[in-house]
Amino acid sequence: MEWTMKRIKLNDNLETEAANIFAVGDGAGISQGIVYSAATGMIAAAEICKRIRQYENRA
Repeated sequence: MEWTMKRIKLNDNLETEAANIFAVGDGAGISQGIVYSAATGMIAAAEICKRIRQYENRA
């Protein structure tokens, strides 16, 4: 799958052009191994957690 799939446009936090939608791992066409796939998940998760904390602090 990763060899034939076109890459998705992402920002530095692996967010797509659609707000709050993140693409990570081999299925997103941005990695070619299990370690990098895990790392992309951690990058996106860190951003999601940051946004949740910001939302909770506003409430």
